Amino acid sequence: MRNAGGNQRETDRAKAAKKQAALNKSKAKESNTSLAKRKEADAEILRAKQKA
Repeated sequence: MRNAGGNQRETDRAKAAKKQAALNKSKAKESNTSLAKRKEADAEILRAKQKA
């Protein structure tokens, strides 16, 4: 029964890796061009706020 803790740790580690992979996969859907456009739009909004 000593190994029970180690096994749990391994399953938790596997779960965390799976969750992280799914999170990274969902983030990768935005292409570089749309990312650049969004960043530029956000920068424009901030510039307008700073002028006000």
